[in-house]
Amino acid sequence: MTPRATCLVLTVMRKAALLALCVLATACDSWLSPGEEWVEWPALILVSDDPPTIDAPETAPRATPFDVRFSTILSHGCMEHAQNRLVVDGLNVHIHSTQRERQNADDCTQAVRITDHVVPVTVSVAGTATIHLHGRSSGAGTVFTRAVTITP
Repeated sequence: MTPRATCLVLTVMRKAALLALCVLATACDSWLSPGEEWVEWPALILVSDDPPTIDAPETAPRATPFDVRFSTILSHGCMEHAQNRLVVDGLNVHIHSTQRERQNADDCTQAVRITDHVVPVTVSVAGTATIHLHGRSSGAGTVFTRAVTITP
């Protein structure tokens, strides 16, 4: 098989795999019963001193990735993690963590789960960066902060 033919076959296989993934993702939401819907909101952040609510290094080199770690609580079986959205604006780092819940469901378990998150962050400016973790605590919207010194 020529290199061009091999490339063409791989391209078709990738597109088929992507299509299958899209169909599967659509099917996963189709199991909702009538009247049920997914609702997304800020994640319930696990607040603690040991380990800290936001775990990050004290210092990090400029333009080099470092990990920010935190945990969220899923309070019952109809909840799941939705996303961690990262926005870096100079020395301000914003992480918006969200969960989604199946509303109006009558088959949810009471299983409480803790989910650990690792978000790689890169700050390209030297100075004191502030990490803002957006979520909620005890039902109220909350922003947790942590400072990290970014070295030149």
